[in-house]
Amino acid sequence: MVVLLTCSCRRKRRRAGVLLLLFAVLFSLLCWNVHGEDRYGDDYYVSEEEDEEEPYDDEEAPEYDDMIVGDMWHYFDCSFIFSRPRPVHSETDWKSMRHAYAAVVGLERSNRIAEKDGDGFAVPVQARSAGDEKGRGVFVTTAPVPKGQLVWSTSMTARFEMGSEYRAFLAKIRQDFACDVLQWAYVQSISDQSAEVDKPLVSVDLDAGSFINTVTEEDEEPNLGCHEQAALEHKGGCQQNYFALKDIQVGEELLLDYGDFAIREGWEWFGL
Repeated sequence: MVVLLTCSCRRKRRRAGVLLLLFAVLFSLLCWNVHGEDRYGDDYYVSEEEDEEEPYDDEEAPEYDDMIVGDMWHYFDCSFIFSRPRPVHSETDWKSMRHAYAAVVGLERSNRIAEKDGDGFAVPVQARSAGDEKGRGVFVTTAPVPKGQLVWSTSMTARFEMGSEYRAFLAKIRQDFACDVLQWAYVQSISDQSAEVDKPLVSVDLDAGSFINTVTEEDEEPNLGCHEQAALEHKGGCQQNYFALKDIQVGEELLLDYGDFAIREGWEWFGL
């Protein structure tokens, strides 16, 4: 009788242990579903431990029409978007952004880039990953590029005269595209032939030219930039065209020096 009672108690304890384990598993799954489910899917999931950025106070954020670049970075959740590698965009992606640009500034002012296909490259290139630290990059393919050769022009570049237009454009494109644009865009002075002066414009290249990286090391030299002699033969000169500064070999990455054309403090002129 004592033996039977002992066995019965052991069975009950085992059943209780199994039920407790099942309850713990179900509770964990429920908590993950409530707190850890990702709105972008598994490929973009970032745990709270990985997100080390200081929290952004949404309640203190300005209205969208008054936001500067840093505010919009938080508004579009760009730290989250860039927590995983970004893809190389397709022609369909670029055209969707060009159409959004034309819708904001008008077809004529947009230089009708929404109606154009292709990109601004004059030599065969490939956009692909340039490594974890750089992200995407552009590499020469097929044949070497001789010094002085036109490599890329800004024929697919969007230009904004007002900060409000730039904000409207970002609001009109997909969220992850908006984050790409916030990373790519720059302020550049472009010749205004009607006024015979240089006019600062918010600029973003809506083709794979946006993937051209800048030099990052002190001893690193750009292989792309202004070749004054070659520029005389091309409309827009060195403001709208970029040339090989040396012979560039197949497989070599194209590198600019952003400081040659981008005006760092220019964002303030547009209230951005």
